[in-house]
Amino acid sequence: MAPHEEIPGSPRDHWSFQPPVKANVLARAPQAEAQNPIDFFLDAKRKQQALITVEPASKRVLLRRIYLDLIGLSPTQTEIQDFLNDTDKDAYEKVVRKLLASSQYGER
Repeated sequence: MAPHEEIPGSPRDHWSFQPPVKANVLARAPQAEAQNPIDFFLDAKRKQQALITVEPASKRVLLRRIYLDLIGLSPTQTEIQDFLNDTDKDAYEKVVRKLLASSQYGER
């Protein structure tokens, strides 16, 4: 239990037993940064804690991250060049689908 969390009188009163409630997305992240509704919540929390947003990762860094996350290996130079040359807006999603379908995905 978190140090700031109060212990309820009954275990059934604990937040984890309460039905989920859809939150209103009231905060507005800059349009360029908002790709998902969760971005609005993250932006509000960053502002609350006076954190500075860093620039989005480059295509090369994104590719390396997804390769390491999904198959545990770095992309080859050819895969990097193919990704950098792909101007399709779904280029990242295509790589993710390819890696998830790969036999290397899930290997130990």
